[in-house]
Amino acid sequence: MGSVPRSRIRLRFGGFEVDLAKGELRKHGVRIPLQAQPFHILTILLERQGEVVPREELRERIWPSDTFVEFEHSLNTAINKLRRGLGDSADAPRFIETVPKRGYRFAGTVEPVVSEPKQAPRSTLPWIAVLAVSALSLAGALHFRQRVSGGAAPSKVVPITTFAGDERRPSFSPDGSQIAFTWGGPNNDNRDIYVMVVGNGQPLRITSDPAMDGAPAWSPDGQWISFVRWSPSVVKGDVYIVPALGGAERKIGETSTLSRPGSWPPPVTAWTADSKWIAVPQEARDGKPAGLYLIAVGAGENRLLIASPEHIIDRDPAFSWDGSKLAFSRQHSIYVVDLEQGIKPRGKPRRLTESSVPFDRAPAWTADQKEVIYARWEGNATTLWRVAVDGSTAASPISGTGTSAAEPALTRGGGRLAFVETHDQANIWQIPLRSPGQSAGPAEPLIVSSRLDAAAAYSPDGPRIVFFSNRSGSQRLWLASRDGSKPVLLNHPGTILIGTPKWSPDGRYIVYDAAVGSNTDIYVASPDNWQPRRLTDNPANDLIPSWSADGKWVYFSSDRSGVFEIWKKPFVGGEEIRVIPGEGKHAKESPDGKYLCYVSTDRGKLWLVPRRDGEFDPQRKKLVAEDVHYLVFEVVREGVYFYNLDRIRLGSASLRFYNFATGRTNVVADFRQSLYTGLSASYDGRWLMFSKFEKTGSDLMLYEGFR
Repeated sequence: MGSVPRSRIRLRFGGFEVDLAKGELRKHGVRIPLQAQPFHILTILLERQGEVVPREELRERIWPSDTFVEFEHSLNTAINKLRRGLGDSADAPRFIETVPKRGYRFAGTVEPVVSEPKQAPRSTLPWIAVLAVSALSLAGALHFRQRVSGGAAPSKVVPITTFAGDERRPSFSPDGSQIAFTWGGPNNDNRDIYVMVVGNGQPLRITSDPAMDGAPAWSPDGQWISFVRWSPSVVKGDVYIVPALGGAERKIGETSTLSRPGSWPPPVTAWTADSKWIAVPQEARDGKPAGLYLIAVGAGENRLLIASPEHIIDRDPAFSWDGSKLAFSRQHSIYVVDLEQGIKPRGKPRRLTESSVPFDRAPAWTADQKEVIYARWEGNATTLWRVAVDGSTAASPISGTGTSAAEPALTRGGGRLAFVETHDQANIWQIPLRSPGQSAGPAEPLIVSSRLDAAAAYSPDGPRIVFFSNRSGSQRLWLASRDGSKPVLLNHPGTILIGTPKWSPDGRYIVYDAAVGSNTDIYVASPDNWQPRRLTDNPANDLIPSWSADGKWVYFSSDRSGVFEIWKKPFVGGEEIRVIPGEGKHAKESPDGKYLCYVSTDRGKLWLVPRRDGEFDPQRKKLVAEDVHYLVFEVVREGVYFYNLDRIRLGSASLRFYNFATGRTNVVADFRQSLYTGLSASYDGRWLMFSKFEKTGSDLMLYEGFR
């Protein structure tokens, strides 16, 4: 048997068959899902059939001394998973026997299976010696290797997951056989980290904290999965690592969300090639610049890797497989920088992509390290692209991945590309009001399409509605009649992403934010003579405008100071003034000018700021609520309507109303589906308009045979 190719070696016991080369366990021909460590333990026990394998030996062979892991818990977890896969029991074992205070023993009868050549006689060389060599070659816990045939297999895109809800951020195990991702679970009630074997639909839950866990990344040595634990109401998250099999988590540092405040998903983390450091984006703080930082997995050291330019924060780090380069996204383009020994940049970062679209994000390296795959966000359409690292070829789209593809992940050995495919639909609804904060009946649909319609706002005189939609292929503003009929596209040449429109108090103008090239600014235009005028012109991002009660000022959120704060500028042009020092997402003034309400980036707090001596006084601000969605609140003369994010996580979404006079809050309406962007009250106080998700979610897709 010593001359038999390793690819033909299989072992059989009790109806099960183990393929050592492929790392597969089957029962009567049906593949049994088994993760890396349980499979590795199985090979070791088979190698020592009938003998007691000490627990310490398992530790040395699977969890080396320099691996940070809670061994007892991890080993017990792996043994339990192995027994489940074999249908075995600790009380009445058929295969895996526990020897108290010593270790484990394989109690079944094992025989080799040699498929070819059938006529060849069995060698007198003990088969277990061959098994020992095979088992040692699996010391890296690689339990599956892609088949490589003489000819190229036809490529195809198939689902990896088809679960209800939203599966995001795929990350392959080093051998490409498993994939980690974030998911809200069967009940879509809490986002956690899951792992599953590619091609088998049974996910294993790795984390279970009530907070939201996202952005998993598998370490190159296969031992760990890093992730970010994060709340959507803040812009900071904690970076954790957890054993790939599950077990005790360990916090190693912090990161920043570094996107529109409160948005999902959280920032990406990236492992260095030696699995000793994790790169994370961090905002400027404590005198240190914003940029990409390295966190030491063992020692807790934190040091700057790449400093971001002023008013910009780099994100989406991705190390090449050999650790010689780092790709990342800066502003709206993909950059790459060479690295020297010690994981330090050699020279300045080079820009790989440059376009008029708002975002090129999430770079991932091909197996040969000659290209970077990335996602291009064009409004509400996302496509996958590739670009040569040396600039020899221009960027080009990847065919066959559709127009809702994002967050690519590739296997180190090549051949597999995973990505997220989204499928969202949101319609605009309205609910009748009996009085401020009191509904007069159930909500009813107003503007319906198969795409995303949101951020609708009533005109002051009543007959028109402005909203944004991606029904034309990218996110644009539309103008419709009061009943939602006769929609007309409001064009903005050279712009892909437009959002958050607001009518001026006299109904003569609409203010909105728009991304032109790589910058987002505030624009105004008359709906009757649509000729947009740029109101702000700053290298920073100026977002989410609103009007003062007298129509003389436009409020907006800007990150020009390094964090998003509330600013204002005269509608006719002039000096821009910071209104609220500190972090702020979105501000609206009450129609009578008595109050300014804004949502901060600190836990999504909704603040009420009264006017004093003609100016709003932040020193007298009052907290109205926490965990408020910064894009779903509306201020009227009597109070403020808002949408609370905590209730989403608990499975019941609701609109609430805070009354200025009484200081009390009541529920206006409950919804089964989550709300999207925008909340608007009609000027006569009879209607409240909002956008609601009708269908939302995403699946992980696999491009098999990707080259």
